[in-house]
Amino acid sequence: MTCLNVCCALITLPSAHGPLLLAAKKAHGQSNGLLYEFPGGKVEAGEDARDAIVREIREELGCAIRPVHTLTTVLHREKDRTIRLIPFLCEVEEGRLPIPLEHESLGFFSSLTLFSLPWAPADLPILREWLGRNAR
Repeated sequence: MTCLNVCCALITLPSAHGPLLLAAKKAHGQSNGLLYEFPGGKVEAGEDARDAIVREIREELGCAIRPVHTLTTVLHREKDRTIRLIPFLCEVEEGRLPIPLEHESLGFFSSLTLFSLPWAPADLPILREWLGRNAR
């Protein structure tokens, strides 16, 4: 069975009521279409996961990020492969906010509304960990 290394970014914005977390809605017709995910993508051969997340976010969201640290890696099994999902807590660099270049839409959501969104299964353990760290 193939194991695919994928990285994702948890991008936050500060607010008076606690951090807001970016969720990206996948486009119709894609794998997990119309479900929310943390943006990111495949780690290329010979590429470091930290470099991969910076590249992927530049490609998908048109902005520069700074990975601050990692959360717990998730192994998500599908019928023909396993995905090793490497999540990074990230900050947006000065300049441009994310825009949906490859997603149907983007939004920054409070911890109160995140679980009301339909999430891709692989992202749920990461969301739970983030919420546990940021519970108010």
